[in-house]
Amino acid sequence: MSEIDDAISSATGVQFKSQSSSSIGGGCINQASKIQSVDGRTFFLKINQASFLPFFEAEAEALKEIRSTQTIMVPDVITHGVAKDQAFLVLE
Repeated sequence: MSEIDDAISSATGVQFKSQSSSSIGGGCINQASKIQSVDGRTFFLKINQASFLPFFEAEAEALKEIRSTQTIMVPDVITHGVAKDQAFLVLE
């Protein structure tokens, strides 16, 4: 997960080193998990095939737009990209 750790570190400006990952059920399109760093920070991680990146980019943009309205609670988008052969989206 080092490429995702690096992306989180770059996006947050604080070194992120994953310590644990636990699968979160409920979705049938993406793999979802909670990742935790050695310093206790946790993030929500969605993973799919690399070709899925445009969907994660669109989701990230939509979440940012919804969040900007300040009408409902929306998780902050941390980062997204491709690591090896998988697209990913990291949320708070």
